[in-house]
Amino acid sequence: ASYVVTLGGSYALTLTLTGSGDFVGGATVGASPYTITVNPDEDGDPTRFSWVPDASAVEGTAGVTVEVSMRELDQYANPRTVSGQSFSATLSGPQTVSAVVTDE
Repeated sequence: ASYVVTLGGSYALTLTLTGSGDFVGGATVGASPYTITVNPDEDGDPTRFSWVPDASAVEGTAGVTVEVSMRELDQYANPRTVSGQSFSATLSGPQTVSAVVTDE
């Protein structure tokens, strides 16, 4: 999922299962929602990070695309080799933004 916000502040990133698959659509992913702090863009350098399942807070910069990566795991925490789920992601805080979700 990736998103761009232009207002600094504290956001909540909610990751949700959509469509059909092994799990019921509408269920949240992991410990979602995750707290994301967006800082003012003071130097213009892009910020990139990967989301890990036990991350509780991440940071980004206003006006810069932030990428959040996640992997599908089976019931035993093994990485799935075939994607079987669809996801949506919404960032809410000073702005509400629907993230672009891609399957890689």
